[in-house]
Amino acid sequence: MRGPRGRLNYYGNGDFSIASKKVKPITWRRKQYKKVSMLCGGTGITPIYQILQVADMNKDSVEFILLYGNRSSKDILLKDELDRITKTQNIYLKLFYTIDKEEDHWDGLVGYITKDKIEKYVHPPSDDTLILLCGSGKMCKKYLIPLLIDMGYDSENIHKF
Repeated sequence: MRGPRGRLNYYGNGDFSIASKKVKPITWRRKQYKKVSMLCGGTGITPIYQILQVADMNKDSVEFILLYGNRSSKDILLKDELDRITKTQNIYLKLFYTIDKEEDHWDGLVGYITKDKIEKYVHPPSDDTLILLCGSGKMCKKYLIPLLIDMGYDSENIHKF
């Protein structure tokens, strides 16, 4: 029996192996990153949270930034768990929530994940920066990946779950 298999493995402290996107048979590239920026929407938090859990348990030295978009504040999955990771300070994690429309008593960001938000909150392009994406195909494949490449991020350092 075979189970689900991903194209990214995280070993801790910035050590990743990532499967090739275009080469058949699949080849794996192993690389150490100092900075990891994560952009996700809605349920796309799931694989991102798994990496943050491992990093938190291991007290990794990597700089993590999470920009997490949702339709409303009520839709934010794992918010308590993410806030707990930030408060324990076992890892360096900057956490930014953004919701589609303004709400009363909301002090986070408002609007979609845009070029302006990426420039302001995400690690700049660098060979030691990995960008992880998870969300709808429209958000990631049609918008974020082309935008990130246009902003100077190397496609080899961008991974979509």
